[in-house]
Amino acid sequence: MNSNFSCLSAFFSNVPLVSSLEQKTRQKALELVKELYPDFGPTFAAQKLAQFHDLHICVATLRRWMTQEGLWNPKQRQLPAVH
Repeated sequence: MNSNFSCLSAFFSNVPLVSSLEQKTRQKALELVKELYPDFGPTFAAQKLAQFHDLHICVATLRRWMTQEGLWNPKQRQLPAVH
């Protein structure tokens, strides 16, 4: 039992942290959006990142990243006028 634990800990010690992978993905995605898709919204930008750059990012995640970087300004929905 003890040898199994040491094998697992040795395996996981070589695996990069998820946060560092996420930071690299975030940085790459935002660089591409800034350079190639500066006037695209998060949905269309996510489609282009997946299609041309093999970066599959959830639209909500990309929207959050773009908002934090000032690349996207979420608009509030306007309620329909009641006549």
